[in-house]
Amino acid sequence: MIALGSERELEREAPAMWAALSPLGRRLASGVGEAAAKGGAGAGAPALGLPELRRRWRGWQRREGPAAASTLPCTTVGLSHALSLVADLFAGPGRAVAVPQPFWGNYRQCFETRNGARLLTAPAYRGGRFNPHAWSEALAGEPAGEPAVAIVNIPSNPGGYSPAPAERQVMLDALVAEADRRPLLVLCDDAYAGLVFEPGIPAASPFWDLAGAHPNLVAVKVDGATKEFSFFGGRVGFLTFALEPDGEGARALEGMVERLAAATMGAPAAAPESPAPRAISLGDRNQPSARAQGTSSSTRERRGPTRTAPKSRRSVVRTRYTSRRSATATTVPSTSPNSRSLNLASSSRARAISEGSGGSYS
Repeated sequence: MIALGSERELEREAPAMWAALSPLGRRLASGVGEAAAKGGAGAGAPALGLPELRRRWRGWQRREGPAAASTLPCTTVGLSHALSLVADLFAGPGRAVAVPQPFWGNYRQCFETRNGARLLTAPAYRGGRFNPHAWSEALAGEPAGEPAVAIVNIPSNPGGYSPAPAERQVMLDALVAEADRRPLLVLCDDAYAGLVFEPGIPAASPFWDLAGAHPNLVAVKVDGATKEFSFFGGRVGFLTFALEPDGEGARALEGMVERLAAATMGAPAAAPESPAPRAISLGDRNQPSARAQGTSSSTRERRGPTRTAPKSRRSVVRTRYTSRRSATATTVPSTSPNSRSLNLASSSRARAISEGSGGSYS
């Protein structure tokens, strides 16, 4: 049971996270203790997911032995639900949200349309190369001290790009430097985490590098079984924070997520959750370590942006491509079986967008 005054515990244990909360997030925090004292969210399916599934997924996340702290993941009704929860908790009206362009269109729905936040963009690519300063460029005009959100989606959709080690380090350093200027919540959208198949390219989530990297930086991880286990119809996602799992701050956050989820989607369905622990156990035995990928990054860096999706059955993904002259639905052939395909845009289209040809994904 969460004690009264849990909002004070969160502020004490994670002051940057408290500073980054939206007005709704703070109202939820102040009501967590009262709800717990009255008996929680009620009987029925566990509001945060099956305990065994949550423990197994945390083990899967940490299979590479990261040193960073991480909470027990909260189970969500797919990754989009997890993104929506983050937007509700941390992106109130007027909140700056930095995201490289092109980006997945539902970010706009979750953050801007639903919560009134402002999406600020900068080119994800310049001259056919990854732009590791995109987030800082997007926030350059924001007053120092104002909290902001940065969305990091690697491998990215629709760009399909994963940065080489040198590029990735510059990106991480730039995000940490931005935290010198403001409380910065970095949302790691890891929908495609692990789907990196080129030797020498880091496959681990940036979450593990950013967690605890700066007192003003709050790392949040969204991932799920949808892509990693090809469980597309299951709608099993997870939301993880960079806090110790047994601390008061983690318990306060769990209470906030529980109340918010109950007010929007309800508890995740137990039926699709039930087979997931077994799938995780099998995957843990069969998945090669990301650190086992060899070769130098210099070859990769010379090539510029490339797609990182696996070669599997062909599918056709429909996406909306909007230009200044017209808005048309374009059918894009893809080699990936998932609906948020890494191949939605070719690197040439990404370059054209970043150089101001007039196109954008939304």
